[in-house]
Amino acid sequence: MSEQLDVGAQVTAIVDELKHLRAICAAQKMEMEQLYAKNDMFTNENQRLLGQREGYEKRLTENDEKMMSLSVQVEQREAECDSYTQNLGQLRQENAELKARVESDTQYIWAIETEVTRRNAQITKLITILRRKIATSRVAQTALKAAYRILPDLKRKATLAKVLEIAKQVPNKDGIRLEFANSLREAGIAVGRWDQKSAQKPAQTRGKETVDNMDIDDNTESARTSTVA
Repeated sequence: MSEQLDVGAQVTAIVDELKHLRAICAAQKMEMEQLYAKNDMFTNENQRLLGQREGYEKRLTENDEKMMSLSVQVEQREAECDSYTQNLGQLRQENAELKARVESDTQYIWAIETEVTRRNAQITKLITILRRKIATSRVAQTALKAAYRILPDLKRKATLAKVLEIAKQVPNKDGIRLEFANSLREAGIAVGRWDQKSAQKPAQTRGKETVDNMDIDDNTESARTSTVA
């Protein structure tokens, strides 16, 4: 009887232990399922992170390529800047040279304008002087003609007519040249080479364009004088 009780107690203990073990197995199974779920979650998270990592690495590679391209562009820009700096220095030097040239040309133009103004004033003065001398000459001619008309003596008239005829045929070339040179000097025009040119023949000096080399047409005034009848 006692042996049956011991066997029953053992069976009961075994059943209780089996229940306990089943409970432990169920708990472990649930824990394993939770761990599997967490593992799947971590695996998915790891995959997601790996995808992000690949995306970041791709972006980093692209950024590295961009940085390399930008570095090349920066080097090119630096080279261009150096070239532009050199060109700018050359342009500044050329600009300074052009400014100096413009200033020199401006001074030259100003000097020419001053000389032209001075020449115009001299020519205006010379015209006034020649007009005065021509007027004086006309007065002298008119006086001689009037004297011829009012002289009562025929002998004196003949003498005066002969004087006029000789004056028309043989003008005083040296006197004309001297008078012309004095007129130029009075007008302020340089006549440094006038004395040398005055010693030449009229055929040698006629046709020259400069003021200093001008010659006198000796018959110009005499051709205008009418013959005294």
